[in-house]
Amino acid sequence: MSNQLLTLFGLYLFAIIISDAAQITGWVYADNWFEMYFNGEKVATDPLYFYPHNAVYINFTAPDTGLYSFAIWTQDYANSSTGLEPRIKPDNSFGGWCVGDGGIRIALSDGTVSGSNWMCYVVMEGPLETACQGECLSMDTDPNSCTVQYNSYPSCWNATTCSSATTANGWVYATEYTVDDIGYGRPPNSNPETYGYTYPAVCSGLDATTTTVEYQTEGCIPADKNWGSSVPMWTSDLNLDNRLVCRYQYCVGGGSDCTAEGEPSSTTTTTTTTSSTSTTSTTTTTSDGSSGTSSPTSSTTSSTTNSDGSSSTSSPTPTSSSGSNSPTSVTPSPTSKGDTSSSGSTSKSGISTAGMIMIVIVVCIAVLIFGYVAFRCLKSKKRAGNSMNYQNMGNERLMDQQL
Repeated sequence: MSNQLLTLFGLYLFAIIISDAAQITGWVYADNWFEMYFNGEKVATDPLYFYPHNAVYINFTAPDTGLYSFAIWTQDYANSSTGLEPRIKPDNSFGGWCVGDGGIRIALSDGTVSGSNWMCYVVMEGPLETACQGECLSMDTDPNSCTVQYNSYPSCWNATTCSSATTANGWVYATEYTVDDIGYGRPPNSNPETYGYTYPAVCSGLDATTTTVEYQTEGCIPADKNWGSSVPMWTSDLNLDNRLVCRYQYCVGGGSDCTAEGEPSSTTTTTTTTSSTSTTSTTTTTSDGSSGTSSPTSSTTSSTTNSDGSSSTSSPTPTSSSGSNSPTSVTPSPTSKGDTSSSGSTSKSGISTAGMIMIVIVVCIAVLIFGYVAFRCLKSKKRAGNSMNYQNMGNERLMDQQL
């Protein structure tokens, strides 16, 4: 009976450890690209930089108590110097330089949804010139005459806590939009032959030849997803605010005074690779002589000379699938504290410190149970051996008496 009680107690402690974590799943859509962080750790990266416009499946492990802190770095596909993006025609040809619009939508299983309770900070905005702010540039407008402004990234934008994320420091509450306002762009299964990908493999990247079970069964078309009570969000300027960082946090179980426990473990699988990052800011000089300091980006930069003799420095970026006429857009995210991963998937322990302590306790109890059972077995075996010896001695005495 004592053995059974010890075993049950060990199983009970193991169940406590398992219940110490929660699995968070859901969907995120960003026009055009994003990285998501939870409690300071990256848990997802959008595998598609531009076309097609996709929803990304989110799946990571979180502690079941304490602070839940979400951060997202997102960008419209705007050129790093002009703030313009390419317009791609249905036949995959280049259709001119245009002002794009952004948009984020989030719906996670813990109840976290996009909306006006998020706070956002504008990192890059533009184009600044009125002549460049129409839907698309006229044929006689040089795109190099358009410029952008960069704002330095808040140092704690993706940390678990960020006390400087206030309106006094330039952060703003997100503006809510309708689906008609943001649109879902060109869906992933639109003309796959023209754009050179297969569906649903493209859900994991343009070059992907296979994809995860979730995408195989549910695809990644944003309009097909159940977004629940979430609403699309961005800043108040859907067209000219091109890169944002946004934050949202809450205490599990309610209240406002709590701390984070443990770190998440991402199980999202993607096939994208982004450039490595450094902590060196880049100053961009545009055709009108204005300059702006960009975010920390790739340690390898390229310098180009515009037609009027001015120069601009930008980060190298992957081209879209739209052909040689299509421009490129910055894709490396800002360096995050402690983040050394260059891909969209992360693998870290999702068990809290308390959980690790419980594991040690369970292992110790298991060793004690094993040792106790082994000791009882050896003792029982020894008793059985002694009993046999006594019986043999008794038989020998009986035989002697009979003789």
